[in-house]
Amino acid sequence: MNVYFIFYVLICIIVISGSFYLNRSGGRNIASIVSPVLYLVIAVFFGMRWFTTSGDTQMNTNLSPVWPPTSALNVCPDFLSLRNETSGNTTNYYCIDTLGVSTNPNGIQVWSTTPTDAMKFSLGSVKKPSSASAGTKYDWVDVQTLCNNCYSMGLSWEGVCIPGSGNVQLKAGTQLPLPV
Repeated sequence: MNVYFIFYVLICIIVISGSFYLNRSGGRNIASIVSPVLYLVIAVFFGMRWFTTSGDTQMNTNLSPVWPPTSALNVCPDFLSLRNETSGNTTNYYCIDTLGVSTNPNGIQVWSTTPTDAMKFSLGSVKKPSSASAGTKYDWVDVQTLCNNCYSMGLSWEGVCIPGSGNVQLKAGTQLPLPV
């Protein structure tokens, strides 16, 4: 049992019983019933979020000791947004630049409402088989190709691609989540 859990339970007991006592002694009978019940609901809600059933603090959040967190990697390079277009069994995924972050004047241009007016950073197309089950693997571009395309378009991809001398290095152990 954790000291913080014991402290939390004691504070909750003081607040709940104190609200009952102060409202009852002030002649507010309905408030003396309603407010402790609401405080109890709030205490249970936050107690379940902060502590385990054994009373230990819950530290298994989505925070990662490495940057960028592998569970929260974006499919697109920094500051780009994912867009898809489907035709038949093929889905094309694009990373579009809505801010104008490219440092290369011939690289990716700012996306407009008409997609033909702007260059798109193409992630590639994914072909879905007609009888796709949950475990089906789709065709996808590898991360090294994405990194090379990224730097040729004047973009950076922090934590995924490391610019090297002449070619782009992939950070060890990096795997992008598929957008499908």
